[in-house]
Amino acid sequence: MERLAALERGDEEPGRPLLLRMAQKYRRPLLTFYLDKVPRKGDRGQDFRTTPGAGPPAYDATVDALIRDINTRQSLVKSLLEDEEALSLPFVASANINQGAESVASAIRETLRLNIEEFRWQDSVEAAFKHLRSRIEASGVFVLLIGNLGSHHTNISPEVFRGFAIADPIAPFVVINDQDARTAWSFTALHEVAHLWLGATGISGSSMEARIETFCNDVAGRILLPGDEIQMLAGVGDAPLDCPGSA
Repeated sequence: MERLAALERGDEEPGRPLLLRMAQKYRRPLLTFYLDKVPRKGDRGQDFRTTPGAGPPAYDATVDALIRDINTRQSLVKSLLEDEEALSLPFVASANINQGAESVASAIRETLRLNIEEFRWQDSVEAAFKHLRSRIEASGVFVLLIGNLGSHHTNISPEVFRGFAIADPIAPFVVINDQDARTAWSFTALHEVAHLWLGATGISGSSMEARIETFCNDVAGRILLPGDEIQMLAGVGDAPLDCPGSA
């Protein structure tokens, strides 16, 4: 710790072997340690993991490296699309919370042309997610399923990072942490799609106390379980359990 403090103060100059180890440890290019200024953190947009009255989540180098990687991919894709003179997608930032979750959910279903019954008919949760992913991507959204930096040693817990959305009108991205339970992938995908509709770029975690996170959860829930079905289920508790003709 004393040597690290000395390095940070500039009292000691690290040699190249140490810099190579530091580059590997901190997951930064070697060139980073020769810069005049500290490089900026990966642009996360808004951090929706922050709970009311609490400070921002602790800095996580692995999450930051992942966000930088995703932003780089998105920039490359956007550049290619702009070269092809791709048009902006009208649904990005087309909604706001005041419209209500049902209105936004309906707009998403219509744009994705998502048949919820077809989604449910899939043979497995993986197949259902694959079907949903195909509908999202057909609308022009790029979907990534990624939760590490290419090795299981860098797996990121869904408690820290569950999803990420880049609400860009040319190349919108939705990212789902594949370290989360597979049964959660579809819900997270729709949660992040709701972020696109709100024009809200940012990272989501396990905390759902922020108003926008609660809203996006509500939107995702209404897509997977439409309001009319909820009304039908509301009366189930009042129905008699006895079969007709039973004693």
